[in-house]
This record gives sequence, C-alpha cells and structure tokens, in this order.
Amino acid sequence: MTNEHVVYTATSYNAEVTLYLQGDYSQDLVFDYGSKILVMGKTYHLPPHKEYQ
Repeated sequence: MTNEHVVYTATSYNAEVTLYLQGDYSQDLVFDYGSKILVMGKTYHLPPHKEYQ
C-alpha cells in the first residue's frame, strides 16, 4: 500500500479478489493473468476491456 493506493496484479488466469472497502462495502472481481486493479479509497479502476475481432 502506497499513498493509500493498492495495486493488485493477477498471477493466474481468472484470478479472483474480494475487495473490502471503507464501511461494509465489498466487491468480488475476476481478472486475467497480468491484469492490474488499482484501488483508491472506495473506488477501483480496471484496465480497458479487451476487444476481440
């Protein structure tokens, strides 16, 4: 945790994390290998969605 920011990096495909944010709020997230999630206070940011052709 740096400057009240947390970065989660997936080390496997379909990685799962449950974020317990301020208060009683929680969010379950599933993301792909190498993807990152930035958590700041009550919000989180995911990378843009992949476009498949």
